[in-house]
Amino acid sequence: MDPEIRDILLKTAYVTVAIILIFGALGFLLKPELEAAGTWVVGTFGIWGIGIGCLMTDLFTLPIPPDAYLLAGVAAHTEPWVVISAATLGSMIGGIGSYFIGRYFGTKRFAIRLVAPFKAKGTAYINRFGTGAVILAALTPLPFSILCILSGMMGMAFHRLLLAATFRLPRMAMFFLLIELGFNAS
Repeated sequence: MDPEIRDILLKTAYVTVAIILIFGALGFLLKPELEAAGTWVVGTFGIWGIGIGCLMTDLFTLPIPPDAYLLAGVAAHTEPWVVISAATLGSMIGGIGSYFIGRYFGTKRFAIRLVAPFKAKGTAYINRFGTGAVILAALTPLPFSILCILSGMMGMAFHRLLLAATFRLPRMAMFFLLIELGFNAS
């Protein structure tokens, strides 16, 4: 196995354990408060609030991970398939939007500044692994939106990006289940 991929998978394993521990601690320490907050988010914004939150995160590279929106669904005891579907759809649309930001605005200062901290490594991943780099970002904690922007900047074919974006579904399902496992462990 390629050492870089092995490193990414190892980091993903660490993040997986961290998610279970963090959300387990949150569930133990703040379960009633988080259930109230999650119920408020879902009650106020509906399930589409989760989808729009994930869209915004993956469109604008916000510091709020999509997992925060998954937690709202878990804490509100919303049907898993509903939360996973809304989060996946929002994230995919956000990634597609990021691709077009890179495609059409990639020479503009704001786009260049946005990806600057990740450009060398992200470009190297895309050059080396092609669509596989975006699939890895879709499945793992790698910055999905940044890889989508870089894909657009580098002229990756849209259908390849679209294929990679579909891998957000297993990622959202896996992280939803990990969050639920940790949150409800107490």
